[in-house]
Amino acid sequence: MSSTRTLVSHIKQELKAAGITYAMLARELGLAESSVKRMLAGGDMPLSRIDAICRVLRCDFADLARGAWPTPSRWCRN
Repeated sequence: MSSTRTLVSHIKQELKAAGITYAMLARELGLAESSVKRMLAGGDMPLSRIDAICRVLRCDFADLARGAWPTPSRWCRN
């Protein structure tokens, strides 16, 4: 699975765990629900959009990324 797909999958999991529907997320982001669905299905979004989603989830990007990849990548140095 690509890094983008992994991150988007984790975003979807976090939204579900928080009880946030696509309609609720769309309202918070000022988008149409169909745009949110398309964005999460395609996985193509700018970092500013991910930051906005993090604000809705009340987490920061680093926490979101750590949740998506709980073990360090072999490419990352500790």
